Amino acid sequence: MTPEFGIEILRSLPFFAGFSPEEYRMLEGKYDIVAYPKGAIIYNYGDPPGAFYCVLSGRVAAYLRDDHGRNLFIDYLHRGQYFGIISLLTGESHSVTAEAFNDSRLVIIKRENFDVLLERIPRMGLDLSRTLSRRLRSRETARKKVFETEIIAVMGLSPNSGKTFYTANLAFSLRRETLKNILVVEVRHKNKLHAMPAIFGTGNCYPELDLSDYRQYRGFDVSPMIMKGREGLDFLCLNYSGTGDESAATVVDILSSLFSKYHYIIIDLPPFGDEFVSGLLRQAQTLHLISGPSSAELRKTGNFSDKLEKEKSFSGENIKLIVNDYGYARLRPEERAGVLNRSVFATLPVIGPPAEGLETEQNPATGYSLAVRRIARESGGCTTGLALGVGFAYGLCHLGVLKVLEEEKVPIDVISGSSMGGVIASLWVTGKSSGEILEIAAEFKDYTCAWKLIDLTFPWTGFIKGNKLYRFLKRHLGNKTFRDVKLPLKIVASDIRRKEARVLESGSLVDAIMTSCSMPGIFRPFISGGDILLDGGIAHPLPVEVLVQSGARRIIAVNVTPSKERLSKGLERAQEEISQEQSRHPALARFLKSRLSLNILDLIFSSVEYMQSELARKEAALADVVINPDTSGLFWLDLHRAAEFSLRGEKETRLHLQQIRELV
Repeated sequence: MTPEFGIEILRSLPFFAGFSPEEYRMLEGKYDIVAYPKGAIIYNYGDPPGAFYCVLSGRVAAYLRDDHGRNLFIDYLHRGQYFGIISLLTGESHSVTAEAFNDSRLVIIKRENFDVLLERIPRMGLDLSRTLSRRLRSRETARKKVFETEIIAVMGLSPNSGKTFYTANLAFSLRRETLKNILVVEVRHKNKLHAMPAIFGTGNCYPELDLSDYRQYRGFDVSPMIMKGREGLDFLCLNYSGTGDESAATVVDILSSLFSKYHYIIIDLPPFGDEFVSGLLRQAQTLHLISGPSSAELRKTGNFSDKLEKEKSFSGENIKLIVNDYGYARLRPEERAGVLNRSVFATLPVIGPPAEGLETEQNPATGYSLAVRRIARESGGCTTGLALGVGFAYGLCHLGVLKVLEEEKVPIDVISGSSMGGVIASLWVTGKSSGEILEIAAEFKDYTCAWKLIDLTFPWTGFIKGNKLYRFLKRHLGNKTFRDVKLPLKIVASDIRRKEARVLESGSLVDAIMTSCSMPGIFRPFISGGDILLDGGIAHPLPVEVLVQSGARRIIAVNVTPSKERLSKGLERAQEEISQEQSRHPALARFLKSRLSLNILDLIFSSVEYMQSELARKEAALADVVINPDTSGLFWLDLHRAAEFSLRGEKETRLHLQQIRELV
């Protein structure tokens, strides 16, 4: 991996995301990207500290060994999480063993370079000190905890924002997706009833911790007041008077005593801006700010977000703006973003009839439940991305992959596609199943049908106008836009003038696909606002890096571009078939020979395919699971063999199924 490519990857990791150009230059030459095969030991318990480690892809298991030699797993570290820092900063030996749980790639900064960077980049020390304050290491081996507790604050500025119902459902989904320990802390004015006991079904009799006389809680053991909800969820009810008698520091003391027990503490805050609530808010790493759908609510929420950023309580990326679409004064998505003056992180669809209890438990397939589940997976570092690569007819292998993912109910949170991968991805995220897409492909009944998409023109900028392909896509996607998709979709194009990739995430799906499919020399380029956009495969034939930059922690990549080795074997096999059929079936031999003869389209496609195969191989190294179907014996124009392509994709995916299950 080149240093330049590595710096681009570092930008997508949370720890390095906010660095300035000058700070990125300081990093150059001071880090390595190292691959560890599954089962490789990164360091052992008792080893001296040697480096800062950050997971780029794969997973790392941290564990101890008991007296019988069995592994006691402490935690699993995913993309973007870093480790080894306590030993590095204290000089103590490592307190756990770190092992590659899957094939993994790590960013490693050796100790001598790390010390230099700490002096030159003060923000590194600040970020690490905040992390260390939330990571506890017990001296007792049996109670050792190395995970980091994340505090998530949930707040709504209007009484009807639905933020408490959202908090409960977020906690429930986060518990199910991560299987980690979660505590919900509901903070209420003492004159108001707590809602969590009713939502979690524990009844109306519950203990409440009254913070009016905070002095009595110094060193207080809060454990007996924590209640048990469903799915192993814990929750705590706190009361405050709002008179200024309470201290946020008391709550911080209480929570600090729980850091060694809970991975996530979710605080449901009241919509008041007094010093006590502000003090609690400052303890969180992430704020989920819930707004209603009206212009007034959106404007109020946007202004509050701006205030938090100006006060440096939160950075913009740590404020998640969530619109609860509960049914009135609806604005179009772009209008909402305009009123907020920032992007909407997620929208919660309206629930009907009025929900009681946990929507995500009782009705897991509703739009509200699916939206909360995606938020929980993102918050829990479980986001799974799927990258579908280029390949024209080869891309029909994607259908077999999707079939297996559907049958096995593998959760996909974000999907990217280039060229044919973008076509398949767009049809899938707008609601069509892999089987329905295969029926669309069945329109191409024989070898000549591929030419139905080809309308030749004088080759000023390309041989094919693209009008026929446009009409085909329009027939199956209509006027759908990126706002109509069921999960985030990223279509990749290449900006020729700027010499960079362009990730398309808004506007017409058909226009985006046409742009991504404009193979240079074959299709006319797509002109947009003076920019010349071409095939996404030029920049990202296997758009894994796009998912990496979007924050996906686990990535499945489908590379249908034949490798040079497979292309050579396929050519040899075809030539053998011709020689065998020459005497027995001369007509068939002539047909097979014609398939091997080059025309101008074959020449261009083969040249581009050759260049793309190397780029795809590099991007595949960033994925956790790479599915590379065997397409030998099949041709790039064989759209009429969709079922066979799909079968090849399905077969290869089933070979990786256990690896996919372990990943997600």
